[in-house]
This record gives sequence, structure tokens and C-alpha cells, in this order.
Amino acid sequence: MNSWTLEIRRDIAATQLPACIDARRIKLSEFSFMSEPQICKVELSAGSELICIGDLFTVSKAADNLTLRLIGDLSSFHFIGYQHDGGQLIVEGNVGDYAGSRMSRGEFWVAGSTGDFLAAATGTQRVGMSGGRIVVTGSVGHHAGHRMRRGAIMVNGSATDFLGSHMIAGTILVAERAGQNVGYAMQRGTLLLGHLPILSKNRFSAPTGFHTAFFLLLSKQWNLEDWQKRLPKLSSSLIELDKIKSLLAIFAKGPFCSCRGDFAVAGQGEIIWPNNQTSPIPLE
Repeated sequence: MNSWTLEIRRDIAATQLPACIDARRIKLSEFSFMSEPQICKVELSAGSELICIGDLFTVSKAADNLTLRLIGDLSSFHFIGYQHDGGQLIVEGNVGDYAGSRMSRGEFWVAGSTGDFLAAATGTQRVGMSGGRIVVTGSVGHHAGHRMRRGAIMVNGSATDFLGSHMIAGTILVAERAGQNVGYAMQRGTLLLGHLPILSKNRFSAPTGFHTAFFLLLSKQWNLEDWQKRLPKLSSSLIELDKIKSLLAIFAKGPFCSCRGDFAVAGQGEIIWPNNQTSPIPLE
């Protein structure tokens, strides 16, 4: 099976790209069986227009096994990693909305930031990400992990509002601050946060201090150093995971604080953050 690198053409300025490009057809599972001319002819929807991949990217074979690498600022490309179901998808740059939507297996690395609805359900679908791992070196937008069922999302930066909204299961780690309405209507799953969240006392339990060996085991299971070693050499960016590693080390050493909810939907999800931060816990 073929692996590929798609790099935004250097003769295309960012201002020349359409404002909204549906990138659902950029899929490793399909490209791995295609030739370069075939990939170049794949059409992407940009509003009322169709644009061939070859008009936007230079396409070249990659030596790495089962890997699709995208290079460039892809902020206007939405649905990158849609239904990703195996292998490595690596983006060197920012991505738009719904990245990793309905992903089920494999790894998705973003050396940059994402738009809204990372790994979320789309349209009338009731389930978002159902497996695999997503790592983001920058920050994520609104509703990251919306309706997530399984898998893991790790964010080295911050998250805006509604992180883990309507979450069904899975694990989300955000090393920096999260915005408002964290865990809104979450049923189960775990949110690991680097800073105190603002939670409604009517929707979540009072914080409780814990100390457990679970996070030491989790750090070994995730084995971030091994993940990084298996990544192909990046041409212009580094996958920075320093804040994620530091937060996991804090949790492994303990203690930490935990709240459960969202009680408004009879949820039993868990929100966890370090216990070394100032009191009182900001429960609204």
C-alpha cells in the first residue's frame, strides 16, 4: 500500500484558497491504493465549485508505511481525517472544523491548531470519534470531542467552550486552560485538565481529592515517547508534547481533584485536574 505527502503548492497564496473546502475525500484508506495521477484528479468541494487535489497540492510518494502527511496551513480545509480508520495521518499546520470527525482507528497528529468540532459527530449522526488517538500541539476550538464515544484526544495547548459536550465515553486531555461549559451534558468519559474548570454546582459534584496509581499506568500505556519515535521526520514542524507529559507526570505523582456529572443528564463522567491550584474551586 502506498503512503503519500500532500503539500500546498508554493505558487498558491493563502489568500487565493477558497474560504471553505470540504476535505472529506482526502483519506489514507483510499489513497493507499491509488496512483499519483489518480489522487491529483480527486475533486474537493469548495462551495459551488469542485477543485482537483492536483490544483491545490503537490503530491509525492512517502517512504513511511501507511502514512498520509499534509503540509501547509489548512485552516480553510474542513473534515480532514473524516472517518480515519487506520495508519498515521500527520498534518504540519493548522486545520479547519470537524477534523477527525467520526474517526474509528489509527493516529491523527496535528502540528498546529484545529477549528471547532474536533472529532465530533456530524449532521444527524449521534456518535463522533469512536476510536484511535488524536494529538494536537496547539489549541482546539469549540465543542472538541462532541458526542465522542471512544478513543483519546490529547491537546498540548488550550480548548475553548463546550469541551467534551455530550460526551459518551473516551478520554480528553487538555494541558492548558479550557473555556466555559466544560463537559456539558457529558454522560461518561474522562476529561483531564491542566487548570481548574468553571463548573455548575447543580450539574457536577463537589470536588474530591484523590491519589491513585492509575495515571502512572496510563502514562505507560500512552507511551508518548514511543509514539514520537515512530513519527516520520517532519519537514517544518515538531510534535511538541511537553505540556501533556508534564500534566501526566503531575497526575501520576498526585494528588488530584475530581468532579462527576453532568447530573442534568444523569451523567457519570469525570473531570480531573491537579490538586496544587488555589482554592476555592470555582464552582458556579
